[in-house]
Amino acid sequence: MAMEHLKTALLWVLILTSVGLTYSIWTFQPDFSPLDSSGTIESPDIGVEKSHVDLLIPESITIHENEERYWLEPEEERFTSQMEALLDVEFERVVDYPRSGVPVLNQPARAIDYKFHSPIPGSTINELFDFGEETIAITSVDRIYITRSTTSANGEVIARFISTEDEEIYQAETNLNNDQLVAMYEGERDHMYEARGVSFDEENLYGDYAYLPVEPLTMRKLTYSWNSISEQDMRAVMFSDPDLVQEYPRGPTTRMYSDGSRFLEVTRRSSGNVMKFEHQRTGTFDENETETHVLEDALDFINLRGGWTDHYGVDAWHHGFIDSVTYRMHVDGLPVLGGSANQDLYYTKEITRAGNEINKYERPLFRLDGQFNQDEPIALPPLDEMMSYLEEMEDFDTDSIEGIRFGYFMDSSTSSFMIFSPDWFIKRGNWQRFSDIEDEYEERLLEEEEEEEEEDNDEEMEEES
Repeated sequence: MAMEHLKTALLWVLILTSVGLTYSIWTFQPDFSPLDSSGTIESPDIGVEKSHVDLLIPESITIHENEERYWLEPEEERFTSQMEALLDVEFERVVDYPRSGVPVLNQPARAIDYKFHSPIPGSTINELFDFGEETIAITSVDRIYITRSTTSANGEVIARFISTEDEEIYQAETNLNNDQLVAMYEGERDHMYEARGVSFDEENLYGDYAYLPVEPLTMRKLTYSWNSISEQDMRAVMFSDPDLVQEYPRGPTTRMYSDGSRFLEVTRRSSGNVMKFEHQRTGTFDENETETHVLEDALDFINLRGGWTDHYGVDAWHHGFIDSVTYRMHVDGLPVLGGSANQDLYYTKEITRAGNEINKYERPLFRLDGQFNQDEPIALPPLDEMMSYLEEMEDFDTDSIEGIRFGYFMDSSTSSFMIFSPDWFIKRGNWQRFSDIEDEYEERLLEEEEEEEEEDNDEEMEEES
């Protein structure tokens, strides 16, 4: 009997303890104390956020004044100002225009011709430009032609949005008159150079050509100091939980960081570090899985993961089973089209998207710092001289030329500074420096001359013997 009473008492103790604990849980009020500012977690300060306007840089701006044409000298602030003026224009009465309305090479006109190296998606055009309540149904735009109307007696100005790749053209009326059109470029007279049109595909109705300055130009050879971007900062922004990331050395110059599904590879070099990030995706995906353009997703991705260092512009994009975007560094208004490192990654950023997810990101891990004052002027050969040289070269097919433009060659062979040398660049698949083409050809001619001299000497020796 005593044992039964003991069991009953213990049971009541357990019941009362359980009730007490349950009540404590129900009525518990946690005592939170706010974090002070020193405890706030912030993203590393790497670069700045940018918008489409910052990255959509015209390849060229050509001024047409009836029979005369002028190449506007590229410079970051100058081209930015021109783009801002263009974005301020109001457009209305957008219509699909006949293909015959594409401006042809050297066509007399009063116009400003904006040419873009990479097409601007139609969705971005509608976002950036003011069409009132209308939209423009064009797929993409690589050329915007603002010109005085030839059918209006009031000096009205119209705009033509042209897609070379998709063979589309749309026309819109603007809120400009002829005087306002001229005012858009009148203040740049000192930077306008007489230009000549060069065609790269005479059968292309949509104008695969460029206007280039006729007279020789003197450009600046630029020297910059630079500093590295911390790979630990990039690790912090590329992984959702950096505490789960493990480091795996891969040789003396390469480090790999991973959380199991994401991989960040950093290659350390004296001429600047570079990184490759990959997020492995499981399962299958459909190329039509996302409705947003890859330019939108790429811009958001970079802005959220360190932002932008130095000045870049959209160089190319591709839509397909795998989408991609390439951004190219610009210095003093001109693109960097080659480098001593023989690797584009030193002056480009590349984003790859599979389905609706960014799965690859590659970029340099350095930023240009101060610019030295000892800029050296470089006199480039005139257009006609360069073209004549190419035409006279043996085994050089000028019909294979896809494009000609000015650009910079980046010499990163020293560890303390980077040198940017201006030059003509010729595109035949890839961009090539004219000076490299010239040097290789001259070297080949010299070798051929030496071989001929050796053959002549051998013949003389045989005759003497």
